[in-house]
Amino acid sequence: MKSGTSFFHKGIAANLLKRCWPVWSCYLAFLLLLVPVSLFNGLRMRSYGAMPVALWIEQGILQSGRTLVFASFGVSIIVVMAMYSFLYNSRTCGMMNAFPVRRDTVFSTAWLSGILPLLAANLLTALITLLAFAGQVNALLMLRWFLIVSMGNIAFYGFGCFCAMLTGSLFILPLVYAVLSFTAVVVEYTLQTIVNALVYGANGNGYNFDVLSPLACLMSKLQVTMLTHIDAAGRVVYEEVQTRGTGYLIGYFIAGLLFTVFALLLYRRRRMETASDTVAISILKPVFRYCMAFGCALVLAAAVYEMFLEGMLYGKATAIAIALLMLLGAFIGWFAAGMLIKKSVRVFGNGWKGFFIVAAVCLVFVICAETDITGYEKRLPERSEITTVHTTMYTWTEMKEPENIDEALALQKDIIANKAHNEAAEQRAYFNLHYVLKDGREFTRQYPIARESGDCSDPASDICRIHALENSVEAVLRRNSPSLPLVPENVYHACVYNRDLENRENRHPEIAWELGLTAEEAVALYEECIVPDILAGRLADSWIEEIEGEDAWSGVAFDLELRRAGVQEPAPVNGIATFDYWASAENMDYLYISIPETATLTLARLAELSGRD
Repeated sequence: MKSGTSFFHKGIAANLLKRCWPVWSCYLAFLLLLVPVSLFNGLRMRSYGAMPVALWIEQGILQSGRTLVFASFGVSIIVVMAMYSFLYNSRTCGMMNAFPVRRDTVFSTAWLSGILPLLAANLLTALITLLAFAGQVNALLMLRWFLIVSMGNIAFYGFGCFCAMLTGSLFILPLVYAVLSFTAVVVEYTLQTIVNALVYGANGNGYNFDVLSPLACLMSKLQVTMLTHIDAAGRVVYEEVQTRGTGYLIGYFIAGLLFTVFALLLYRRRRMETASDTVAISILKPVFRYCMAFGCALVLAAAVYEMFLEGMLYGKATAIAIALLMLLGAFIGWFAAGMLIKKSVRVFGNGWKGFFIVAAVCLVFVICAETDITGYEKRLPERSEITTVHTTMYTWTEMKEPENIDEALALQKDIIANKAHNEAAEQRAYFNLHYVLKDGREFTRQYPIARESGDCSDPASDICRIHALENSVEAVLRRNSPSLPLVPENVYHACVYNRDLENRENRHPEIAWELGLTAEEAVALYEECIVPDILAGRLADSWIEEIEGEDAWSGVAFDLELRRAGVQEPAPVNGIATFDYWASAENMDYLYISIPETATLTLARLAELSGRD
């Protein structure tokens, strides 16, 4: 006869807490070291610098909350393993189910016995910190900290409980938890690597589905930042500490509760004789084998290609190598999964049909990518839709003039036509094309370009045409134009360096080794010499010559730092004076212009300034 208790069983909870108290003791000790002890040490060492103490404490507390969210990923699975360890041993599993207690009660008791001590440790740490730093820390701040840490606990703990219901092996549980936690980003990364290798021009990077991998997503989205502004006197003022990405954390907290419900539903149907089985739910056994086969195929192919084969193979050789690696990975994954399920190495007598299905899918994928069945490689944006083109070879370039956009499109067509030559070259560089369309959409490609000696000396080659495009007047002028108004009031520092560190020679002895310029001289040099040299095509980057071993740089460089007039550095705090760059990025700019031998007007002016004394 089952007990009437429907939600919580004190006896089971007492037993779990008695056996697992070291886990929570270690967690509490870690919290105390990370929050109050760390804050006390920082204050004693005066490590807050020029920042107001109250804001430094607030930032430190919220930053520790962010750190603990990530720590919850490991802490939660340890607690789950402790609370549901009875599921993975036939004797303890049978004993637990022999008690006159409903399954729902056993599950909820174990769940609460695991999460409540974590939440209690969070609360105790918050209270100790509040008391230890009375007058410097307020209750609202510690409430924010408590909610951030606790939501992280519940998010990962709920997902860990769900994973616990999928397997009957305590050893396999953390592996399942880790693999499922990172499946989205790993699959996306490996697919991008393989597609980039097979499809000419593909440049997949970044993650679009990282939201399905909580830890990876929170690492980039959950941030603690200091907001600052410039006051009317031009001083940097610290305003407030802001925690960004809490919406994602709330979403994962809700998902953790939902995963808890799913775990309960699975536990109700779970066959207790599956204790020690790798996969505890029969219907998921073939799913496990297929997932492991496809996963191993992708990971092995992407890892081996990226570490050993990238740059060595091209064209069909790349496709064949990736296909073979995917088949090998699928073979390993399929039959390794079979061994785990059957707990035996005798798995080669059957199951080949499933492997052949996986192999066929892998081969079809590689063939479709290599033959460009979708037409991706030859697809171009409509000229009438393009507003801006950005290119990157050795330098970033932005162009909007119609003739430069036309040249970029024509160049892209020829690069596609020269695919075989560009891929086969031993010496290659990567050329990025990024179009911005009228409706806000973006069209991006990345091409390997041959940069052999013959290509660099042929004006009609792809690499020389890229060089010419990136050194068009518009491109050079945009790269070397300050974002702040170039007036004497904004010039913070201006200097000319005449040194060729590579060749150890001074090519222009008539120009001073280091020439300081007044604000007026710097403005005049830029407007009267540098800009005219750019417009006349005499001042441009010379990386083609550097590839060929010829250095067209004169050894002279113009170094200019601008700061918006009126902006001042903050007053020293505790004897430390700092300038908050990020708070005032819109009030600062920096130009470093290498002067080539062809920039005759600029070089002549510098020689004149050098002899002014």
